[in-house]
Amino acid sequence: MKRARYQEGCLTRSKRKSGDVWEFRFRERQPDGTRKMRCVVVGSVDRYRTKTKALHQVEVLRANVNRVVIDPQTPIITSFKLLVGHYRATEMRMDNHDKKAYSTKKRNQSCLDKWILPRWGDYRPSQIKSVSVEDWLDSLVHNYRKKKKAKPLAGGTKVKIRNLMSAIFRHGMRHQFLPRVEEANPMKYVRQSGKRQGTPVVLEVGQFQQLFAALQQRERTMVLLDCGSGLRRGELIGLQWTDIDVAKKQMNVTRSVVEMVAGNVKTEASRKAVPLDDFMIEELLAWYAITPYKKPEDWVFASDSPRAGLKRGKQPYWPSTIMRHFIQPVAKKLGIGNINWHTFRHTYSTLLGANGEDPKVVQELLRHSSIKITMDIYTQAVTATKRKAQSRVIEMIAPKKKAGAVAPA
Repeated sequence: MKRARYQEGCLTRSKRKSGDVWEFRFRERQPDGTRKMRCVVVGSVDRYRTKTKALHQVEVLRANVNRVVIDPQTPIITSFKLLVGHYRATEMRMDNHDKKAYSTKKRNQSCLDKWILPRWGDYRPSQIKSVSVEDWLDSLVHNYRKKKKAKPLAGGTKVKIRNLMSAIFRHGMRHQFLPRVEEANPMKYVRQSGKRQGTPVVLEVGQFQQLFAALQQRERTMVLLDCGSGLRRGELIGLQWTDIDVAKKQMNVTRSVVEMVAGNVKTEASRKAVPLDDFMIEELLAWYAITPYKKPEDWVFASDSPRAGLKRGKQPYWPSTIMRHFIQPVAKKLGIGNINWHTFRHTYSTLLGANGEDPKVVQELLRHSSIKITMDIYTQAVTATKRKAQSRVIEMIAPKKKAGAVAPA
């Protein structure tokens, strides 16, 4: 797009071959002093359903075209909201998730709409100060409608808010909306601890065995895979039968499904093959024998609910629905308490540590991207060692009596 200053113009809705679009028409001053009519396509009507949203995007385009590069100290962006708008348009597009995962974008959108924009949207970037942001973060609480006492926002969530604001400031510097000086990003000086407010729930061996025995086959298989491999819930429901390699006793984690959108796994380390213990294979085959969806490309936990309609069998179960309606009620009835999918990942990690496994083995089994998440050690674990470590956990949590299994056709 040619760099030139927009004059006052008008926003119109026009029809094109590709569909209805919003167009911003304006007159551009030429070097000889005359003005020439120009037209910029703001976006499709499907993307910007109201004129107000389209006008907001016009302001973003205006800021992008009119940025002044002669004097970098000149304030270009009139508000932090406009900088956020440009960041959303370039870094958080929902038609491609190669650079940022869908789950990351959804979380960022939530942080922006719920916390950041209501407080800082109308400020100029230069008016946002480190100490003010720090005090604001300290004051953030969850607003529960049914509970009288508000709960402070988790430290980890505050760190994500701080880091997101920092990314937006760096985005402004990269695109020359802001001067490329250290002081242009006040988030560098914002102190915020990510310390947990409480200890994560971890199941004891007896509690897991009670829960496992009380569940139906579908939930038994899901819980065993989660607690016996440390899969994240998106990776768990993202499994397809082609990912299960019975001969090699492993499963290949190649995708993660978040809100029914399949995308890449969290990190490159997460793509490593996960070992499968014999008992885990037996439970998988027992589920394979009763599920109606057995093709290699079918989801391991494909939804068979009539409520899924045309998507029945074509998408996995919603993990939150399975947990809320089938697993948590059983856990509460057994007196185990309130658990979630991440409880099983924490339990797996804790049992590995309790068995005295090598920290490098623990890191690779949990598929962390860095050893710093576990411990600072540099030895390389072999596959046989990882399988042996996993089997010791399965021996602890699996019932002694094992059911027969049906092999895939």
